[in-house]
Amino acid sequence: MTSPNPELAARILDFRPAFTSDDYSVQVAAYQAGVGAMILLKTPHRLTRPGGLVELKLQLPASLRAPLAIICHKRMTDLPKVRSVVDLLKREFADLRKSQIAPGKRK
Repeated sequence: MTSPNPELAARILDFRPAFTSDDYSVQVAAYQAGVGAMILLKTPHRLTRPGGLVELKLQLPASLRAPLAIICHKRMTDLPKVRSVVDLLKREFADLRKSQIAPGKRK
């Protein structure tokens, strides 16, 4: 995924990020400390989001949108630790799709 910094710099005069990280736990700690913002999905799921979030009204450009892909060597797909992650993600996304299609109403 590309950094949103060029997009933000194009819209915010003298934009200079005080902090950046690609580690989720570090990002959560930083936003809880009031150091920055996070990009999160609005989609509800079974895992609890960190508390105290305030939504910023931003429109992400198409360049920052991408499908999810899991990449590994084909010989690795049958390793138990890899298979368990792939199976868990399949179940989570299947459950998410089911929850988005309410009875009698399709999204």
